Amino acid sequence: MTTPLLTIAIPTYRRPDALRLVLARLMPQLTAECRVVVQDNDATGRLPDDLAALAATHPAQVRLVRNRVNLGMAGNFLRCFETCDTEWLWLLCDDDVPTPGAVADVLAHCRRYPEVAFVNFTNAHVRRASPVVTQGLDGLVAGIDDFGLLLFASVGLYRMPAVLPHLRFGFHHAYTMAPHLALVLATARAGERCVLATCQVVEDQSVGGLAGQWSHLDACLAMNTLAELPMAPPSRRRLLELVAATLTLEAPAYQLLGRLVQGEQDVESARYYLDQAYARTWYGHTSFTTWARYRAYRLMLRWPQAGFAFFQWVKRRRGRTADEMVVPDRYDRTSASPD
Repeated sequence: MTTPLLTIAIPTYRRPDALRLVLARLMPQLTAECRVVVQDNDATGRLPDDLAALAATHPAQVRLVRNRVNLGMAGNFLRCFETCDTEWLWLLCDDDVPTPGAVADVLAHCRRYPEVAFVNFTNAHVRRASPVVTQGLDGLVAGIDDFGLLLFASVGLYRMPAVLPHLRFGFHHAYTMAPHLALVLATARAGERCVLATCQVVEDQSVGGLAGQWSHLDACLAMNTLAELPMAPPSRRRLLELVAATLTLEAPAYQLLGRLVQGEQDVESARYYLDQAYARTWYGHTSFTTWARYRAYRLMLRWPQAGFAFFQWVKRRRGRTADEMVVPDRYDRTSASPD
């Protein structure tokens, strides 16, 4: 009997249609070397019968696990790491459809790089001419070619004997919305090697729609705390620059204006969150343009209807939609207690 080499862990929460597509693509690709674990964060509901039936067609390879309580996104990610009992883990989000040959490609990298701690695959937008192997934390931070790819959970492959001893750092940095990246950084700091690969393992477009979007406000408030991990000052500066370059101040300002227009937040609170987002994400930046935009957005919060209308006009001019305003934050910021 073949011992499984790879766990494909799928954290999910109330997105059965998206999960159905992901599982339908995975099932024909499964081999005796891999297993699928669906980690369901919906403690009060249950997956549709057809999904349970689909899993039942591969009883030895597919497991549906329900958390006792809703752990939140970061908690469910970390639960996938905590319960993994194979050498390798591929964390595949429930709204990212794998490519037709994804499982074979992932297994090939497990065999090709048996001693590395982490493999970062690519996507349809970023191309790498050849794989890059980095050593240690400074080497990884210096070698990052696209910070968004490291944030993209579904393109990460982890060797558990190297990563699991650092799981506490993932819990400590769960607030960042990127606990998987905190694990990678902590593991690299221990001197482990990482690979920036050339292979694409998920399709270009997420199938989660609006429900799959994440809050830029939360990211601007929290993601920079990844730099609290012990590292050399040059690496910390570069990491903070990468975070700031990945995020924009426009998105959280637009979210806050939307909440004001909808009566979900007061002006004083909105200003606090905007001030914190700017101070934390653009800490140490001296760009006059960024500062001027921050002051302009802060002024808009005094007249949210006009400010929101301006954002809508700009977005229409750019041919973009206006749905970011309904992206939920990590907390319900209109009540005294979290959801």
